[in-house]
Amino acid sequence: MDRRVWDVVLRDGSTLTLRRARHEDATALLTFFDGLSPESRYHRFFGVPKLDEDQIRHLVPIDRGRGCALIGECGGRLVAFAGFHRSGDRAEVAFAIADALQGHGIGTRLLERLAEVARAEGIRVFDAEVMGENRKMMQVFFDSGFGVSHRIQAGVYHVELSLEATADHSARAAMRSQLAATASMRPFFEPRVVSVIGANRQRGRIGSEILHNL
Repeated sequence: MDRRVWDVVLRDGSTLTLRRARHEDATALLTFFDGLSPESRYHRFFGVPKLDEDQIRHLVPIDRGRGCALIGECGGRLVAFAGFHRSGDRAEVAFAIADALQGHGIGTRLLERLAEVARAEGIRVFDAEVMGENRKMMQVFFDSGFGVSHRIQAGVYHVELSLEATADHSARAAMRSQLAATASMRPFFEPRVVSVIGANRQRGRIGSEILHNL
């Protein structure tokens, strides 16, 4: 069983912990999906189904060679789920992100990690079905730097994502990492509040000199 975790920094400087999903996560995943807005559930499942733990387990590949599912946790709370199911040298990929955290770069980070896993297993292309109004998900694909081709039919985008690590993908990934690192240090260098404990007003004392310098 794979117990590895990956900590990634998001565009707002917060940290997301990624790990492989397991069948014993079914209860937590059911709570996560039930907590999504009807719109987000509709985009993920092309409807708003009544899910149970058995259905959730089907989203988590049992055989490592058949796919991979990742869980994203922030502050000890499950906030994202993504995975792919393999068919030859291609795989179908899908994502779900907590409504309050959409737009924070979680989808991009999940895609990056899933692509690394897929390439290592010989998968060359991700396929995805995306509702026509789901602009946020389409933007994740376009911003990834991977080669994207798509067509729309009956209101659904059929997306093909080449997983070849191009120069454009590498440059965009490096830029995302740089911006995230900068954001993570901003509270230290540009604090909104500074607390000083134990200082007095008499100059020459250690505490008062620290306060004066601040």
